[in-house]
Amino acid sequence: MLVLVIGDLHIPYRVNDLPSKFRKLLVPGKIHQVVCTGNICDKPTYEYLKSLANEIHIVGGDYDEIQHLPSSLVLQYPPLRIGVIHGHQIVPSGDKISLSLLADSMNVDILISGFTHQLEAYRQEGRFYLNPGSATGAWSLDMPFPVSQGNLSGQQYDEKSASRKVETQSSLEFSPAKVENNKGDIPLNNAKNTAMRSTPSFALLDIQGSAVVIYIYQLIDEDVKVEKIEYRKNPNSDATSA
Repeated sequence: MLVLVIGDLHIPYRVNDLPSKFRKLLVPGKIHQVVCTGNICDKPTYEYLKSLANEIHIVGGDYDEIQHLPSSLVLQYPPLRIGVIHGHQIVPSGDKISLSLLADSMNVDILISGFTHQLEAYRQEGRFYLNPGSATGAWSLDMPFPVSQGNLSGQQYDEKSASRKVETQSSLEFSPAKVENNKGDIPLNNAKNTAMRSTPSFALLDIQGSAVVIYIYQLIDEDVKVEKIEYRKNPNSDATSA
């Protein structure tokens, strides 16, 4: 099953649209489900996401216009349980200890969050944590420093359960070049010179039983770069399908 994980688009208030190279990849007929971390923010963008798959799961962000969205979700992909939040509930923002405590209370194997506009993918104590970043590269005043392009921060992998590869064929039939960790800072957003823009990014999960292949898409220097991370649930994990 292919699941698109996307969020923090902030259309049309901080950016006008998704990057055109992302739109060429994200078309109906390739994806089974969409999981959105919120802050879409308008209805046309919501309708676009709905058009990509037959099933969509969205949590409410702090800027969403759509009413009555849940603050959190637990999605069942037996034997996996995946939790979804926007992330503005986490204090301090993006704090790994707070995320770990929340994942424990939700009893999930994978916790997906947004809000920080910073891509993160890491394994900690048998669980996997994913923040898909901002699909549009929208600015965020929450960023404490310029974001380096092409980096996945906080990665803690165990050789048996998770691995990272930088050359891959993605499930969206895109053939990427080798991913590089660029050192340059993201340029200032013309519309908001007091904030930094993030690197546009999203993720695609290929779920096969207890194993998940996570494809990370980033738009770096006008090129789409893809990284692949593999995660497998520990059979002794406390998370259950109940």
